[in-house]
Amino acid sequence: MSGCTHERYETQDQGYEDMNGEWISDWRNYAVSACVDIDLHRYKCTMCGEVFYYSGRAKDFYERGERGGIFTDTSEYPDNKSLKPLRRNRAN
Repeated sequence: MSGCTHERYETQDQGYEDMNGEWISDWRNYAVSACVDIDLHRYKCTMCGEVFYYSGRAKDFYERGERGGIFTDTSEYPDNKSLKPLRRNRAN
C-alpha cells in the first residue's frame, strides 16, 4: 500500500461582488478524487497508479481469472434467455 491519499486538491475562487461592484475573492481548497474508471468494475488512481475493484468478485476475476456471477461466459448457457436484458413492449 502506498502513502497516496488518492485525492488531489483544487483551488476555486468562491468570491462575490460587493455593493460597490468590486469583486471580493474567497479562495477555497477542495479535495477531489484522483481515481478514474478504467474497465468494468475497476478504477485506478491517476497519481500513484494503484488499481482498485468495486467488488471481491471483480478482483478475483482480474487477478486470478476466476469466473462467476457477472463474470461468467454467457456462451455456456444454451438459450441465454435468463441473461438477456428485459425489453418492454411499447404501445404506439
